[in-house]
Amino acid sequence: MTIFYILVFLLLLQAIIIPQNNQRGIKVYLILAFIELQIVSGLRLPTAGDTEYYTDLFVDVSQMPLTESLDLGLEKGFMLFLYLVSLINSKPQSILFFSSLFLNSFVLYYIYKKSKIPWLSVVLYVTLMFFFSGMNLMRFAMACTVLLYSNDYIVQRKPIKFLAILIVASSFHFSTLIYGIVYFLYPMQLKYKNFVSIATPLVVLSFIILPVFQILIQINPRYTSYAEADEFYQSAYANVLEFLFNFCIFLFLTYSYKWKLKEIVGINKLYMWLTFLSVVYAFMSINVMIIIRFVSLCSLIYVIYIANVISEMPKLKQQRWIILFMLVTIAKMAVILTYRPEWYFGEPFNHLFL
Repeated sequence: MTIFYILVFLLLLQAIIIPQNNQRGIKVYLILAFIELQIVSGLRLPTAGDTEYYTDLFVDVSQMPLTESLDLGLEKGFMLFLYLVSLINSKPQSILFFSSLFLNSFVLYYIYKKSKIPWLSVVLYVTLMFFFSGMNLMRFAMACTVLLYSNDYIVQRKPIKFLAILIVASSFHFSTLIYGIVYFLYPMQLKYKNFVSIATPLVVLSFIILPVFQILIQINPRYTSYAEADEFYQSAYANVLEFLFNFCIFLFLTYSYKWKLKEIVGINKLYMWLTFLSVVYAFMSINVMIIIRFVSLCSLIYVIYIANVISEMPKLKQQRWIILFMLVTIAKMAVILTYRPEWYFGEPFNHLFL
């Protein structure tokens, strides 16, 4: 896994060498970062996890007409994506390359448009493991990335445009429809009282979710395998730690606003609601393992929000918090890569010189 540490080192080194005080420097940094991310994720081997399944599926799709591929049972948008890629190149490596191209370009462009410290956002994209999730949970990661571009429409209260993006995202992964609740949460005031009133029924739901999940299965029978899996109600120490990690981020953000949540407005208000949902979903996942995916769905905005909050601090305080986040997130990444690499991949780079 040395290549991942090399990647983080390069991203940090470039942040030091390349001036970040003008648009040209930011663009140069993001272009170099994109190339490096694309090399690592686009040239990996499909050796484990969902990636191997998707490459096998891609081979099948490349050998059949579009009408047949759309009937294979997965979401139509993703199947269309596989078919279009197969028209460019039908080799299995193509789907890994183009899905990585999709994810990296969408995320880095969003960082370019929204982040006040772009280099920090890029590094957090890697060290917070979102980059790694995209290399395994391909469909889900692509859907989450699409949803980034719905956030402005939530704030601007443009339901048609929001719904259009939500439908596109759900055409890659059905479960991302749950993001729709954020549209209705946003107008509510950021109050601890509201947090409690929303979190309580969701936590209760985690104890009775199997019957609710059976309803989902009636809508989409493909999800039957999730309910039958042994780990559906399996708890894990990793989920406990994930909850604590997200809770600490929530505390950091609320502390940054001196606990005055009412002063948070605009896109930051939306980001705070998403942070809150990440904490709640992480707590629910302690009891129901599968909910951990919804944590990623809501917490992807961390790469923007953390950087933007830090950017508003005095210079010395900025440096201290950046160092702390780098140390903590790199340590978290190192632990996962060392002890649970199977969560994302097997040995995906044994064919590269690196």
